[in-house]
Amino acid sequence: MRLLLPLFAIVMTSLPLLAQDLVPKALPVATVSPTPRFIPGDKEMTASFSDAASGEPKLTFPSRTEKLYAQWRGLHLPDEAKIRCVWIAENVGDIAEPNYTIDEAKTTASKPDAYGSFALSRPEDGWAPGDYRAEFYVNDKLTATVRIKITE
Repeated sequence: MRLLLPLFAIVMTSLPLLAQDLVPKALPVATVSPTPRFIPGDKEMTASFSDAASGEPKLTFPSRTEKLYAQWRGLHLPDEAKIRCVWIAENVGDIAEPNYTIDEAKTTASKPDAYGSFALSRPEDGWAPGDYRAEFYVNDKLTATVRIKITE
């Protein structure tokens, strides 16, 4: 390998380099980015948080957010799958002990690609700043976990 590097450097420096060689002959053409596609696997569902029932996924929310929505989408759910979401305050300082269960909600998926959201309303004093998560269970098996941060 040591012999190839100096030889390569000699070959490169011995070639004549002209200014027109440095200018591209044509500008690159912009293309449309490919749409992300689902890659089949054994995952039963995906999950995310938002501040709207069908809103864009987010990871950080201000403490004044009216409602938090734990969204889920089935990918390969069994027939009549029981979906359960557990809301957990992981670390909110002195407000609650670590990994405190705030609430939980349940529903039944009507088809393998069913989707929905579970909403949790803001407490009167606002959300306590800190780390939260939602755990999603399909027929009592933990399938997805989503973590968020609530800021002042």
